[in-house]
Amino acid sequence: MRQKKAQAKKSVSAPSTVMVKRAPKRVAAASSVKPPVEIWGTKVAVVVATFNADITEKLSEGAAAVFQKSGALMERFDVPGAFEIAGVLSRLGRSRRYDGLMAIGCVIRGETEHYDLVVDQGREGVGRLSAAGDLPVTFGVLAVENRKQAQDRAGGKL
Repeated sequence: MRQKKAQAKKSVSAPSTVMVKRAPKRVAAASSVKPPVEIWGTKVAVVVATFNADITEKLSEGAAAVFQKSGALMERFDVPGAFEIAGVLSRLGRSRRYDGLMAIGCVIRGETEHYDLVVDQGREGVGRLSAAGDLPVTFGVLAVENRKQAQDRAGGKL
């Protein structure tokens, strides 16, 4: 019993309101998706912000298709918004269970400075992880002026 408790404490965890682990999605690889290299067996943690979910789902599906075609294993973790991505990526990186990390989110400018705060936090947090050089980190967070720009960057009409 003590051994099980010790193992549970070692794993990355967070309150369910911050991070929800999803089973990896099976996505049919798009024929137009050409991976840069084959990376069979590589395990990548992908943290997806669920705010602007129509956009982030499309981005996540595209990433899953590339990983699947490359032979990589993608494990997805959902967070409420782009602000939370860096903290969860950091914990996942420290777990040493992944060969790479990826951030997916979408921040659309509004009428307040909240946009700037969220974008700056995400950029700086993920940038620090990347600069540390412990793991490769990919930044797939859109920072756009309007929904049309987000839709265009997520593959067109949604």
